[in-house]
Amino acid sequence: MSNFSENYFSNIKIESIIDYQKGYAFPSSEYVEDGHPIVRVKDFTTDSVNEETEKKISPSAVEKYSRFALKAKDLSLIHISE
Repeated sequence: MSNFSENYFSNIKIESIIDYQKGYAFPSSEYVEDGHPIVRVKDFTTDSVNEETEKKISPSAVEKYSRFALKAKDLSLIHISE
């Protein structure tokens, strides 16, 4: 009798099925009071993003960091080691 997982699952590298990009640790010197929100790992909750703790960057910095912008249907995988 064959194993269920052998028939329905296979081990693959995630990079082979998705476009993968690591995040970026924005320097705190880039934070401004009013601007474009950025999402940090600590801003994630169980089911959303805590807008009260998120930081912002200036509109002029948005283009500089555009490759890190989240888009519709993006998936964010977060790994936290303790």
